[in-house]
Amino acid sequence: TFISDRLTGYDSAFNAYISKDSLNKVGIKENSIIEILHSGNSFLAVAKLSLNLPIDFIQLSRVSRVNLRCYLGENVNVKLVQDCQVAESVLMAPISDTIKPIKGPYNKLLELNKISLIEAPVKEGLVVPFYVLNRIVEFKVVECCPKAEI
Repeated sequence: TFISDRLTGYDSAFNAYISKDSLNKVGIKENSIIEILHSGNSFLAVAKLSLNLPIDFIQLSRVSRVNLRCYLGENVNVKLVQDCQVAESVLMAPISDTIKPIKGPYNKLLELNKISLIEAPVKEGLVVPFYVLNRIVEFKVVECCPKAEI
């Protein structure tokens, strides 16, 4: 069990920072794909080493905390993902509440954001909030090919 903490500064939304002692304690190596679990929700992330983080803390991006429905200071569980495939394609759809007043091709919005989806571990149902055009626009992963976890 880890205590969720804020990831400060801009970094990949799909990284989770853990101290070396904590990584060793749970038997996870740096750059491994992990699944973070909280109250029936899960999020895939890349385990990264944090040199200045206390033991039993995990630094999570806002994207991961939103998908986990987890607040700062809440407990989360972490487990290693054994079988992770590279996607041939990922289909994302805009969430209508967040995109309603915007017109035009939505793929242009994805090009304007700072969140990189290259080498990001994603799965069906993942909600990714992008800050574009002075607002938050959310997209949901609808389908991953060849399988549901990439």
